[in-house]
Amino acid sequence: MENFRTLQVNRGIPRQTLWTVIVMAMLTVANLHYNVPLLESIRVSMGASPLEANIVTVLTQGGYAFGLLFIVALGDLFDARKVILGNFCVLVAALLLMALGRHMVWLWVASVLTGLSSVAVQMYIPMVSKYSRPHDKARHVGYVVSGIIVGVLLGRTLGGLIGAWVGWRWLYGGAALLMVLCAWVAKGLLPPMDVGFRGTYGGLLRSIVGIVKEWPEVWAGALRSAFAFAAFNVLWACMAFHLAGEPFRRGSETVGLLCLCGLLTSMAVANMGKYVDRWGVRRFNRAGFILMALAWCVLGLWGNGYGGLIAGIVLLDVGHQSVGVANQSHVLSLSPQASNRINTVYMTIYFLGGTLGTLLAGLGWKYLGWQGIVITGLGLVLMGVTAGWMTRRK
Repeated sequence: MENFRTLQVNRGIPRQTLWTVIVMAMLTVANLHYNVPLLESIRVSMGASPLEANIVTVLTQGGYAFGLLFIVALGDLFDARKVILGNFCVLVAALLLMALGRHMVWLWVASVLTGLSSVAVQMYIPMVSKYSRPHDKARHVGYVVSGIIVGVLLGRTLGGLIGAWVGWRWLYGGAALLMVLCAWVAKGLLPPMDVGFRGTYGGLLRSIVGIVKEWPEVWAGALRSAFAFAAFNVLWACMAFHLAGEPFRRGSETVGLLCLCGLLTSMAVANMGKYVDRWGVRRFNRAGFILMALAWCVLGLWGNGYGGLIAGIVLLDVGHQSVGVANQSHVLSLSPQASNRINTVYMTIYFLGGTLGTLLAGLGWKYLGWQGIVITGLGLVLMGVTAGWMTRRK
């Protein structure tokens, strides 16, 4: 297989290599989301409250946001290959701790480490953007972003189905073995890489602030995507609790099957990145938020039936993906030499938004149940529209 060692900047990537990277990204990011359909099982197994179980997801996403800020940028300071392989080592240990932990505190620690060490997946996006031909960059970034979103939904699907079959502890043990395999593939596929920044780690972090000042489009696009991701996460953060109650009274396998609807949708629209240059970032953002608002209206009116849930999932997923692909492909095109740091800013803000959505979902469920989830999701969509209006000139 031809790998990145033989590639040159802006000269193109072989399809086989591109798809290998996409699959690796998909499997890695899935680790962040196995817990979503399993929260009720974890709660019962550990004797925890719904809010304590919800914290598992909050800490996983918070750890990911922290890693985006302090680890992904290292790909511009050191050989990104070594950073990626180091992250895989920590990830394997974190997944094993998740499988063996006997107290909620250990699960919370494992959740933070899982999120922290899964950020290597975000180094693949600037890597692919760097080597793709200029006219292929948006399309290839769209493929990788879509692969990551598919990984999100795949993790939730497998978490529900396999977790119901073998139990959540065995699921995490198997995930650790799968990450050992991914590390072996990454070691053989990825070559030593040139650094894009000369200086100290402190100087690197300070340069991130300079990037935000130099390209306001970075934080503007990230803010829009963050609210979209927050609204997307609200649905899944408490889906297991919703299905466990009336009128469904179903377990994690049903959550997994519903995630499969979103998975199929993401695969169907994975090619949308090629239309960003043609239709424009603003149109994609506008269309995406309209679809997400419509999704929450559907979920509010018909969310107590499977038809309403499926329709809402599909609309929410397409809308979220439209906003994310458009903004990320745009900001990464601003400066290939600073692509890891730009992606650091973008994805840190993006995942902080997702963490906020998950936390607000837990509070909404605690006080208002399903209607609290709907109000929270729709409110975050409206905040995203407001952010888009306030930054429309950026």
